[in-house]
Amino acid sequence: MTAELILQLTQKANQAKPWLRQVSTHTKNQILQAMAQSLQQQQANILAANQQDLDLARSNNLSAALIDRLVIDPSRLQQIADGLLQIAQL
Repeated sequence: MTAELILQLTQKANQAKPWLRQVSTHTKNQILQAMAQSLQQQQANILAANQQDLDLARSNNLSAALIDRLVIDPSRLQQIADGLLQIAQL
C-alpha cells in the first residue's frame, strides 16, 4: 500500500465522520455485519492478496517480525470477522 493510497483512505475516513455521527446504531450494526460477511465471502481474494504482500515484504528484506504481523490466514480472517460481529452486538 502506497503512502498516497493511505492518505486517500484517511481523507475518506475523515469525510465520513459527520455521516457516521448521524447514522442510527441499527444501521451501523448492519454495516458491521455486512463487513464481516464480505470478509468471509472474499476470503480467497484476501488471502491471495496477502500472499502477494508477504512475497513483496520478503523480497524487500523486511524483518521476520514485520512479516509475521502481515500474515493473514483463514483463522485470523475469521477472528476479524467475529470481532466485527461482536462490536455489532454491543
